[in-house]
Amino acid sequence: MTPYLDVQHLSKSFGALTLFRDISFSVGEGQKVGLIAKNGTGKSTLLSILSGKEGYDSGDIVFRRDLKVGMLEQSPVFDPDESVLDACFNHQGEEEKVLKAKQVLTQLKIRDLQQPMGQLSGGQQKRVALANVLLMEPDMLILDEPTNHLDLEMIEWLEGYLSDYKGALIIVAHDRYFLDKVANTVVDLSYHTAKVYKGNYTEFVRQRDEWLLTAEREYENQQRLIAHEEAVIKKLRQFNREKSIKRAESRVKRLAKLERIEKVHSDDTDMRLTLTPRTQSGKDVLEVTGLKKAYGERTLFSDLDFEIKRGEHIAIIGENGTGKTTILKVINDRIAADGGKVRIGTGVTIAYYDQEQQELSDKKTLYDEVSDAYPGLTETEVRNVLAAFLFTDEEVFQNISRSEEHTSELQSLAY
Repeated sequence: MTPYLDVQHLSKSFGALTLFRDISFSVGEGQKVGLIAKNGTGKSTLLSILSGKEGYDSGDIVFRRDLKVGMLEQSPVFDPDESVLDACFNHQGEEEKVLKAKQVLTQLKIRDLQQPMGQLSGGQQKRVALANVLLMEPDMLILDEPTNHLDLEMIEWLEGYLSDYKGALIIVAHDRYFLDKVANTVVDLSYHTAKVYKGNYTEFVRQRDEWLLTAEREYENQQRLIAHEEAVIKKLRQFNREKSIKRAESRVKRLAKLERIEKVHSDDTDMRLTLTPRTQSGKDVLEVTGLKKAYGERTLFSDLDFEIKRGEHIAIIGENGTGKTTILKVINDRIAADGGKVRIGTGVTIAYYDQEQQELSDKKTLYDEVSDAYPGLTETEVRNVLAAFLFTDEEVFQNISRSEEHTSELQSLAY
């Protein structure tokens, strides 16, 4: 049977940085593929290539003829003046399909369908984009981080939707539990290549660990063989006889023809972070009293009271759109409250992680973003900070505009 998608010997680099080389895999009807690798190894770039928005260095990409493909990007762009319903369903007006659009949007907790897109948060716009792609009813779905900006209830609904979906699926997600529920194939893009595993994420981990163990043993066995041959060659040459020298030359030629096994380094994706305040604040860190915020007739919250003491770790929970991010922006003086007070304690400094990464300059390199924010750091210290977030070697000189897979991690270390 002709595959929906066939990728053969695909390679992509940005200057000296190789994302992947000579990767091959195919996707057939009903196959649900999870793309796995640490950030910065090219997952989103590969999806962009498949969508035709980015070029590649070499290889072939073949979609089945007349295949209908729906693509969800990480950062979709909309006309800010069009309504939610028009943005989600802008070219089909049949009443039955509009009703389905309303059902899907409701599941994704987008309820005001006439609201202009420009009034929606980035997370809400991503959910509208997801609804748009699902409503296309394509033969193949390509989804880049679809669970971002979804709460647990929405993720559970999407798991069920994709499990029942009859077409092919390619998905990038960092939620291993989500991948366990949805994927039946994993393509691992680690080590600049593509290795295909049958099964969900748990099965992939088992098979990958077995492969790593086998690869390590094969490398060590060959290294012992090479060391033995080099010792024999050295000894034969020490005899300094014509026959021994010829035997040594023969072994050298045989060793030169040996196909060397590369050492496989564990593709460690665990960040190792230590958060230590530069100065100790007072006991009272934050006090919020009678806080209120509304947009028009819609009140997000009112009479909000809470306080935080030094050493406490606080989680703000609630459905999407209930004002969690707004509370953080009010505390950080990014937007004004409509009532109430926010008091920051003595000696308290605030580092704010913005989910939309608005604080980053896409014209800077990763190295420049950190070094400019902290001019007192040496080059080694900047590199060590970046390495803690898995940015190493030439990656640190990559432009942020080329690093959309990296921006959330970089935002978190920029403060």
